Parts: sequence; structure tokens; C-alpha cells
Amino acid sequence: MGTNYNIRYIPITITNGGTIPIHLQMAFSREYDYPIAYGNQKFKVFLMPKEWATDQGTITDSMVNELKSYIEKPLINETIEPGEKYLLAIGTLYPKPAKISGVLPNLLFAQSDSDNFQSCNFLMDQDKSTNSKLALGLKLVFNESCMIIPCGKVSYPEH
Repeated sequence: MGTNYNIRYIPITITNGGTIPIHLQMAFSREYDYPIAYGNQKFKVFLMPKEWATDQGTITDSMVNELKSYIEKPLINETIEPGEKYLLAIGTLYPKPAKISGVLPNLLFAQSDSDNFQSCNFLMDQDKSTNSKLALGLKLVFNESCMIIPCGKVSYPEH
């Protein structure tokens, strides 16, 4: 439609270092608002194909063409076996040029680590009472500020 966008992404490896399987569920909203200080722009956060998470460094035309289907499918529902690694990439999509700031996905973390990000604007509930489930947050960076958005949970399947 003639609109140009920027894409920024981070590769992520989740390793199950435990002795029982873990269940990973992740999803993102269709759009997010920039922090108030940056105006009324919107951006998207989305899960990307595993190929974007590898160290090969070569982005092919077929990888780029495949992105649209991933932008429209914002869900992971996977079981990770003990010792197994799960590769994924998380990307942001925002207008080009950005009015004030780009949106850099910076870090996927467990809610129990949220105390390390108190200077960020939190869009996730900081309820630390969960036992069998572990909420996940994603840190996004905008120039000098940051935002934390909820993006999923880790749980332990019933045996």
C-alpha cells in the first residue's frame, strides 16, 4: 500500500535446564501505543520464524516474504523437553521513518526478575504470587526510555 516500515528484532534461545518438560505460551496484542512522550504513534510486536533466531546472519527474500503470515499469527504454544533448546525471534514493526523513536525489542525475562527494570513503564501486572506459572515480560526500548509488556507464561504440564 506504499507505506514503509522498519523491522527490528532480537533472537532468543530458551533452554529447559530442568528435569521435567515446560510449557511455553506467548502472544502479543495486535498493536501497542508508543509511550505518551513520543506522541500517538502505534507499533506491532510479533513472533518471527525460527530462521531469524539462528546465527547464520543471512536474511533471504523468502524469509522476508514469510513475515506477513507471522505478523498475523502472534501465538506460541510449545512444550520444551528437558535439555531441549527452543529458538525464536521477537520483532517490532513501526512506521518508517519513525516520528521520534524506533522500537527496539531488548530482553525477554521472567516476572520474578522485574525488579531489575523499575525505571521502565510497566504494562504488565506485577503479581509475584504464582507458583506453577511464571509470567514473561518483554522489555522494549525507545531512545532514552523503556516499556515492559506482558507476553506469556511458562508452566509445568500436569503428569
